[in-house]
Amino acid sequence: MKKLNEYYSAALKAVIKSRPRGFRTELALDARVNPSQVSDIVHGRRYGSEETRRTLVEALGWDYEDFLRYGQCLLEGREYVPPSKPKLAFDEVLYTTVPHYNRLARVPGPGGQIWGPEPSDELPPLVARRDMLYEFGQCDNLAAFRVLDDSMEPTIDRDSVVIVNMADRSPADDRLFLLGLSDEPDNYIVRRVRISGGDCIVAGDNLKYLPQAIRGGWPGLVVGRVLLHYTYHM
Repeated sequence: MKKLNEYYSAALKAVIKSRPRGFRTELALDARVNPSQVSDIVHGRRYGSEETRRTLVEALGWDYEDFLRYGQCLLEGREYVPPSKPKLAFDEVLYTTVPHYNRLARVPGPGGQIWGPEPSDELPPLVARRDMLYEFGQCDNLAAFRVLDDSMEPTIDRDSVVIVNMADRSPADDRLFLLGLSDEPDNYIVRRVRISGGDCIVAGDNLKYLPQAIRGGWPGLVVGRVLLHYTYHM
């Protein structure tokens, strides 16, 4: 078991070192793990539970056994050869996958807890065109959600799917955002933001829904900015 812990620690340290500054905190947020736990594992002080380690590996997009093998190669000075990936049914140059969720969860964030996707309810990923996403800049923290109501009609129909950039959380006038306005994980909504004086007002495009003023707590409500939406015709 000690060896496996050392392999894990070496692999995690190497992966974090290869990423930009601040990635350790982002990883902890994505995995819903305390940043101090990640630091302890990297420095070999504590290794956490098996569940915590697997959650971190999943957030990194690795297979757990491959991750341990990578750490073993690092410690033994051997070259790590990644396993061959199965051929995808789409062109990875033109398309990418976006994780698809149907619930929210409270996760650690700057200044307190914020809304994020609930990993336990992950659905099959959505395939999206890279060129359409990159019109909005570099998007590395995306999630897809199904619209549950008609509050954004006629702009977005009920049961459409929206792609959300969870790294873009600052309110901006006339932009669409995914919000969690209650404590129910599956009660998220899409709203258009209007900035009026010092107030942030959120409104549905369907006029039967009344606007709401958000005078505080915006960081705790917003999941991310809506980039694209898709409508399925049954």
